Amino acid sequence: VVFGDTKGDPATAVGEFRKVTATDGVSAVYIFRGPLGMAVNPLSKQSRVPLLGGIGNKAFAQQNQFAFQVWPPSDVEGRFL
Repeated sequence: VVFGDTKGDPATAVGEFRKVTATDGVSAVYIFRGPLGMAVNPLSKQSRVPLLGGIGNKAFAQQNQFAFQVWPPSDVEGRFL
């Protein structure tokens, strides 16, 4: 397990994603919070690194075959709540 601190900032999340994925043996990344996940999503697709997201944004996994939503999309969560 390799940990990167995004400090809740999308630009920092992009830098941490790049740093973490450059580490030998990293085969997937988990990220939590919508703005952070959406910021690194294109990098996941480009680098073909699986991205597991605790992200409620329903568009998170739509355009990236390497993105996996591990939190219900906002529309599903809203109906549930």
